[in-house]
Amino acid sequence: QDENLSRLKDIFISSTPEEEQCLTRLIYLRRFGLLMAANSMAPAFTFDTSSQLFVGPEQKELLDSKLAEEARLAEQTQAREKQNSLMKALANQRLKGQVDLLRTQQRHLRANLLPFVLIPDALSLCNQLNTLKRLVNSRKFNLIIANVTLRILDEMKGQKQNFHVRQAL
Repeated sequence: QDENLSRLKDIFISSTPEEEQCLTRLIYLRRFGLLMAANSMAPAFTFDTSSQLFVGPEQKELLDSKLAEEARLAEQTQAREKQNSLMKALANQRLKGQVDLLRTQQRHLRANLLPFVLIPDALSLCNQLNTLKRLVNSRKFNLIIANVTLRILDEMKGQKQNFHVRQAL
């Protein structure tokens, strides 16, 4: 208010007599409007501080309905945002559950359907025979002995130097 009055006074100083009269009337009308808006005898006549305008009964109804509509739209927007965030959270939980289920199924398939295969060479058959037997007896591994390994063991069997070779065969 004070800013508006000081601007009016600045204009008032540099104006013609007709403009002075007009400005004086505006100042008095504004003061009268503020007085009426503050008076409890005229409750329909108010001063809107946000827009710096006087509001009559019809404008007040329009302003109130506009504010009510804005509040309703804000509530709807907030409700939609809340619903969207809940839907995202539920979708994330569902995805996590599906990933966990797939990982469990994958582990189960690996454990039951895809056994590990051991393919020892001739030296490991000779030196680690008991370890290989334990691994095979655990039923988690399949043992495959290559033809090359059998040939090498046959050649080593002919030599008297290695007792473990005969045991491995």
